[in-house]
Amino acid sequence: MAVLTLSSSGTLGDHFPFLALGRALVKRGHEVRYSAPLYLRPHIEECGMEFRRGRPEMDPALVKSRPLSFDHWKEERGGRPAVKDEKTDLFAKLEIDNRLADLQEAAKGADMLLCSHLQPVGGLVSKIVDIPWVTICVTPSLYPSPDTAAARGHLAKQTVADHGPAARRFFERMDLLRQSLGMEPIASGNVSLLFESSRVLLATSPLFGRPAPRPDREIIQTGFWLHDPPGWSARRPPEDLVRLIAEKPHPLVMAFSSQPLSEPEAILDVHLVAARSLGRVLIAQAGWAELRSPRFKEACDRHEAYLFPEGPQDWLFSQAGAVITHGGIGTIARALRAGAPLLVEPFGNDQFYNSRQVLSLGAGAAVNPHRLTAEGLARVLAEKVLPEATRLRVRDGANGLNATGAIHDACVKIEQWLERKS
Repeated sequence: MAVLTLSSSGTLGDHFPFLALGRALVKRGHEVRYSAPLYLRPHIEECGMEFRRGRPEMDPALVKSRPLSFDHWKEERGGRPAVKDEKTDLFAKLEIDNRLADLQEAAKGADMLLCSHLQPVGGLVSKIVDIPWVTICVTPSLYPSPDTAAARGHLAKQTVADHGPAARRFFERMDLLRQSLGMEPIASGNVSLLFESSRVLLATSPLFGRPAPRPDREIIQTGFWLHDPPGWSARRPPEDLVRLIAEKPHPLVMAFSSQPLSEPEAILDVHLVAARSLGRVLIAQAGWAELRSPRFKEACDRHEAYLFPEGPQDWLFSQAGAVITHGGIGTIARALRAGAPLLVEPFGNDQFYNSRQVLSLGAGAAVNPHRLTAEGLARVLAEKVLPEATRLRVRDGANGLNATGAIHDACVKIEQWLERKS
């Protein structure tokens, strides 16, 4: 069996697919080292993997204290004022030197390196330690179906991002680093080589886009990888919640995962009023958004609401009249697999793309979280999300979301690449 080094980046939800893959590889007899921030260590070790340090550190408390950094709405649509990037030092901000040192140490003696698309030093480490590497992407927006509005939008956005002042300085610094290591510089217009191997595992569903074939890439799309931590299998829904749903079925469920919010109390209370006007119970998972408020607690005491602890979502989503979410692809995938219609309230990054795909699938609706009113929320839910026709469309589309088969296929492909590694 092989020794594999796994590296991912982002908030907790971004790591879940990698934890699912690593756990499956361990079960198949491989030794897996996982290079990640320190807060992930318990998650990694409970899956049977070896924790290795992987900077930059991402302290959940720090993320929660900076919600505006994760809010990308334009100012005229409720977001924060734009910040010019003329002086931004992305090389330092991304801690490239620390990333390189940590991942190089974690990859020594390994047979293959498996890196997130968000990890900019995977290719460098692959060459330094002389092992093959695989890019893993869990973000559908990076591989949209060709000849679509989404593909054109992604290309336009990427072109702007790659040619901004901060990006140009970053690529110049990366080229200097490559030269210091005896490597060729990255040619202009080919910066994707920093983030992408010739082997790509795409952990997304074709429902959210099918990548265009490329002669220089072997892109394997497997489907979503949904992580169920080992402790979840033994956990049962709280008895008082089971009774509440039996008495008041088809609740609204809020699940914002690791999305931080600047005004969680106000957002929660608006949804509470909307749910009450529809005669629905509101169930909230606090998550990194810390969805709590005095009004919500009072509603819980009246059995109009419920604060659901961290834990398995599949049962909860299967009971939901609708799932209300920030638009993280993991939460969306779980909701669709459970047959639950969606109301997406995106804040940034790939959440905008994901919300558009939910609309195109007829699986629910999307709204601007900065323009929420209880009346408007209730109207959107009643007219576009809660109708039985929406639920039927979701259930019809959920047949292709076999997470177990997706992870199995990914493991098999990795083992095939190991057999012919170069």
